[in-house]
Amino acid sequence: MKVSGTLVLLAVVGGLAYALWRSEQKQADEPELEPVVSALDGRSLGTALEIDVSTDWLKQVVELRREQPGSPWFVTEPLRDLASSARVEALRSVYDPAELVPAYESAELTPDLLAQTGLAAPRARLRARWPDGTESELAIGLEGPFGHDLFVRRGDRVLRGDLALYTSLQAVLDDWREPFAFANDAGDAEQVTIDRRLVGGDREVLRLARRGTGPWRLEQPESLRLEPGRAGQFIASLLSLRAQSFLPGRPTEGLGPVSPEAGPDVRIDVSGRRGTDHVELTARGAGGLIAWSQARDVWFVVDGTHFQTVVDTPVRMLRAQGLLAFPIDDARRITLAPPGGGTELELRRAEAGPFALARPVTMPADPTATGELLQALRGLVATSFVEDGATDLARYGLGPTAARVELIGSRQYEPLRLEIGMDADADNTYARRADEANVVTILRTQADILRRDWTALVDRQVLKIDASAGIAEVRIRNAEGGERRVVGAGAGLWRDATTDAVDPRLVEQVEQLFDLTATGVRSGLDGDFGEPTQVVDLRSTAGGTLATLRFVDRPDGTLLCQSADRTGVVYELGHLVSEAVRELRP
Repeated sequence: MKVSGTLVLLAVVGGLAYALWRSEQKQADEPELEPVVSALDGRSLGTALEIDVSTDWLKQVVELRREQPGSPWFVTEPLRDLASSARVEALRSVYDPAELVPAYESAELTPDLLAQTGLAAPRARLRARWPDGTESELAIGLEGPFGHDLFVRRGDRVLRGDLALYTSLQAVLDDWREPFAFANDAGDAEQVTIDRRLVGGDREVLRLARRGTGPWRLEQPESLRLEPGRAGQFIASLLSLRAQSFLPGRPTEGLGPVSPEAGPDVRIDVSGRRGTDHVELTARGAGGLIAWSQARDVWFVVDGTHFQTVVDTPVRMLRAQGLLAFPIDDARRITLAPPGGGTELELRRAEAGPFALARPVTMPADPTATGELLQALRGLVATSFVEDGATDLARYGLGPTAARVELIGSRQYEPLRLEIGMDADADNTYARRADEANVVTILRTQADILRRDWTALVDRQVLKIDASAGIAEVRIRNAEGGERRVVGAGAGLWRDATTDAVDPRLVEQVEQLFDLTATGVRSGLDGDFGEPTQVVDLRSTAGGTLATLRFVDRPDGTLLCQSADRTGVVYELGHLVSEAVRELRP
């Protein structure tokens, strides 16, 4: 078995050596083939001025011409129309990189050879001319020996090229014509006007416009903001109108129920970076439309089933339901003014920091209340559109007496103003943007948050002092002039400075002051806090006063509290905290 296996291995090695020797001998005997050549000699159809195409089954030459490289292509023969940019680009993508393999030299060409390769009567031809006068012509013959190649004649040489050189030319005349009705696409358009006939015969004009690549806005019949996504999809669908087939000349009365003299059902004007377009459409019946392009002066048939749905889109489907023009997370300043002209609240924050009150007092904002406010603004959308172009705003509680919200973002200089009016019903409230005369409704739960008194946004943390802050003494005075001093006794304990007694309850009472949180907040801007029944000074080991708190008894047994450095705010304390603070009195 081992001997047999060795013989097989030797036979294989010997066979390979012989095959290699034969290959080298064959290569030495055969003449060296010429390298592949570029089908267009390295030139590109993208820079050509003329392209002529003909095929055996089209039976006519299609001439494409343009004035200069980069300008639009036009079909000039056998008719005149704008050429399909997609079809020309597909042709360029095939011919520009195409390479040809030499097959027969001029000396070998005979009538029989040309007939066998299909070049005696070529199946197709392509001729191109460039600005410098250079021309290139390719004749396409039959398929080559490999099935995916074909014979190509260029000048007096026969070469082989890819089958795509022929298949890319297989098109009817209409395929070479631009199928899209508008030169401007959704990215180029800047203004779109739709004059449409409504059911009943009346006409309605919609005009949408934008600046540059900004958001679309409805200018006619009313100035309205549009939902960016829906407006963009609407424009894209509208400008994707394309011909199913082209009509030979102008339609007549005999071509279905179409009477061009009666006026179109829809007129569409588009202006943008690629010029202007004017297209008219008339219902043909059975869901079809006949269209006319003014710029090209051509008539064509459109599949109107989808397009009619686009044209008939109600304005309300395009309107922006969101009332804010920028992401709320980008807000840097928020101003809330209550109805009737009460005290305004202003919140400010740095780029990445939390919001803090800047007016009417300067202090931290309550994180929970601020989060609710931001969430209400973030989800602020119109639940219904009540009246466009409203002039009598008072009937909705809007105008000068309305609650107001102002927002300024990091890249915004003019504030965005929202007005919150009276309640429309149990669930909705009237509102509007101050720069728009359009009344909408928003959820009442959101409106109530935006109409809150400014004190709802005040942080309820009255005092927060770390145990390591160096508090040496707590000094308490009552209304009668009595005074009590509580000093540190070490190990977190406190003692009465008068009796020198260490009372474990003092720990709980003093620590209530160090982490003092209110249950409610009221305004202290009028300065009418009243005569305090208890004053507490927190003194440091360095001898200075860190904080001074004043307390007033309420009939229900709780305390009101005011910090000496925040006189514009009065805090309401709960029962347990009030009891602990009261027990510290002399």
